[in-house]
Amino acid sequence: MDLLKIIQKRKPPGILLFNKKGDIVFFNKQTLKIFPDLNNLPPIIFKLQWEVRDHPDSGDKVALLNINPKKILALRAMPLKGENSQDSYILVLIEKIAKESVDLTKIQDKYKLTQRQMQVIKLICDGLTNKEIAEKLFISEYTVKDHLKKIMKKLNINSRNEIISMLLKSFQR
Repeated sequence: MDLLKIIQKRKPPGILLFNKKGDIVFFNKQTLKIFPDLNNLPPIIFKLQWEVRDHPDSGDKVALLNINPKKILALRAMPLKGENSQDSYILVLIEKIAKESVDLTKIQDKYKLTQRQMQVIKLICDGLTNKEIAEKLFISEYTVKDHLKKIMKKLNINSRNEIISMLLKSFQR
């Protein structure tokens, strides 16, 4: 299948636009197909948009959201700056990335990742901070950072976002 056909088959992403207060000011039809009840959006969406709002110069924030084994969503939050600070918004794109269950054991085997490193990767994909990962795994934040350094070295990457990007690429193969 050539690239043009793949692009034509892709559905448009869900789009949420938040104002500086965190209120939804725009959404498209695709968003309603993914989340019919906007009053019950997954907390990770709000977390991402607040992180972007509080740190607009730190780049896009991304996460994976496992709705169920056959429905995995990629979330990307980014700042949209207007002509003045009153016109600032946060855009969240929501895109379905996998139709089938994803087997991360291939990645684990290929890069020789430990079970604990895989747990850290999964929690990064859920959008958790180092502190939140440490609390969830009952380890210190320093240990989380150590795991991240080892993961990045094994994957030959330099950031948390690159971890998610690498996983997204493996899902689309």
